[in-house]
Amino acid sequence: MEKKIKENELKTIAYDYLFNYFGKDIFKGKVITGASIQLAIKAYKNGEEVKFKEEPKANNCFYCDNFKVSFDTDKLYVIEKNIIVDNLYRIIYGWDKIDYEVIGFSLDYLDESPNEELQELLKGIPCSAPMEVSKEQFETFLKEHIEDFNIKDNINAQVPSISFIETD
Repeated sequence: MEKKIKENELKTIAYDYLFNYFGKDIFKGKVITGASIQLAIKAYKNGEEVKFKEEPKANNCFYCDNFKVSFDTDKLYVIEKNIIVDNLYRIIYGWDKIDYEVIGFSLDYLDESPNEELQELLKGIPCSAPMEVSKEQFETFLKEHIEDFNIKDNINAQVPSISFIETD
């Protein structure tokens, strides 16, 4: 039975950390434009996870900046805590700790705009959409195209989207 999510319900925040890919290879019939790791970022206070209905703000730092995701030719990707941003958020909001959980992987593919209005606004600018894949498929794609991912753009993964998700 699917649980209905209420609009104002407090949730965990998750982000896509995207590695750009310009190799134009095909996976499952789609032209791949990037590879993403989805992280749920969880803040804790008094041992309990803090849930949100909007993204918390701290000066000029975004909540996603608590973690840096980088492409690595040996490990494929590295997730590091930004201790300065972590300290800033914990001090401002009184949290005990901020942690993350990898919740998914996707390969982004070239797609048409989702509706006519956007197609008109974008005037032929390519769009991409995510395709969920397993960790094994994600890592295999990165390994097979390691030189294509080893670019300056991927020293710090981009964060193109935010989601509010339910977690235990």
